[in-house]
Amino acid sequence: MRLALGSPRPGRGRLAPRASQRRHRLSWTGSGARRDGKWPLVSGDPSSAPLVLLLVAFASALGAAIFFLTRLMQRTIAVAERDGDSMRHATEELKHRNNQLNALHNVFSEITDTLSLDYVVAATLREAMKLLRADMTVVRLLRGNELIVVGAIAAGGRELTDMPPILLGEGPTGRVAKTGRGLKFDSGAERMMSTRPTGHAGVSPSRQTGDALMESGIIVPLLVRTQATGTLAVYSRATEAFTAEDQRFLEMMASQVAVALSAADATETSERRAHQDPLTGLPNRLQLTKDMDGDLAHLVEQGRPAVVAMADIDYFKRLNDDFGHKVGDVILQQVAALLRSSVRDDDRVYRFGGEEFVLIFLDTAPKEACALAERIRTAFETVSFTSDDKQPVGAVTISIGLASLPEHGAEFNSLIELADRAMYQAKAEGRNRVVLWAEAASQPGLVA
Repeated sequence: MRLALGSPRPGRGRLAPRASQRRHRLSWTGSGARRDGKWPLVSGDPSSAPLVLLLVAFASALGAAIFFLTRLMQRTIAVAERDGDSMRHATEELKHRNNQLNALHNVFSEITDTLSLDYVVAATLREAMKLLRADMTVVRLLRGNELIVVGAIAAGGRELTDMPPILLGEGPTGRVAKTGRGLKFDSGAERMMSTRPTGHAGVSPSRQTGDALMESGIIVPLLVRTQATGTLAVYSRATEAFTAEDQRFLEMMASQVAVALSAADATETSERRAHQDPLTGLPNRLQLTKDMDGDLAHLVEQGRPAVVAMADIDYFKRLNDDFGHKVGDVILQQVAALLRSSVRDDDRVYRFGGEEFVLIFLDTAPKEACALAERIRTAFETVSFTSDDKQPVGAVTISIGLASLPEHGAEFNSLIELADRAMYQAKAEGRNRVVLWAEAASQPGLVA
């Protein structure tokens, strides 16, 4: 088929006007197309509404997702930081507990190498304070029905004194010893330390140190084969300073040191009894020998004066014969108590043997010693001595001989011998008198 020039092509006759119309109705300006001068999305064309809603919903969802992810990241970071802090804290706590266990092993090895009670107590106090980060530690041992302080220190190693005994079962400390169970309290510790009335409660730790009151504390029993032998306590000026884990650690420490403390205490008690007269309770001749090799020897080296007195009960053999040895023992106990109460705090009284007693007046000149001895002698004249059933046994007197350091010698052994001679001089002169040793004195025969 041939087309005439200028004739329209097939199929284009109907389309051309529409395309022309479309080109007429659309115009392109800038970056967007407008229809009749208006933007298509706001033209009111119903076909654009779903797209608008979709975009709005997407924007809202995107904003919510961003907010959620931001919060999630913040929480994740916070949790990571907390976990990091917790991990660091846990690591530090594990290191601290490990150090505690190592130190506990070391202190146990240290205290089991000695039987000195003072050493064991000092090591226990020092390590308990360091390992529990305490401001005060106290060790008490059971004596009869009382818990006696054998050691107490405050921060800095300052020794605390004048802490009274506590009866078994009374107050927190007494209850811990009686029940065998530890106790932790978070406040008011110092106010609960003593149950004694005012005036008998000693001097509180805070008054001794000048610091704040002790608030929190832990008291645990010292147990040997389930038997309480004392208590170990730590205190802090801060409230709630100790944890349950601290209490468990102190209980573990107490179980270790209790055996060492008990062994050292038993050894010291045995030694003390060996150096103590069982009848009168006075230091005996063995203790006198030990002292002459110890602090009394230092007194000589320092050039300090002293006077040795030998005191002997007059007619003691007659007392034994008339009333029996049982009454004689009672008289010896009464004499020992009177001698002990008649001397000064720094002076010494020993039972030398039989009815003889040695007294040492420290830092005393001969004239002053004579006055002290005379005061003791006259005290016997004013006391009514009785038998075991409180029946009077008559007058009991003593004769006293004195020898002076350094006037009569530089060794206590020789001074004791000279004082003994002077005592026999007093007996020879009629008994119930005081005689100071003199070289020119006559040497009487032995007189009872």
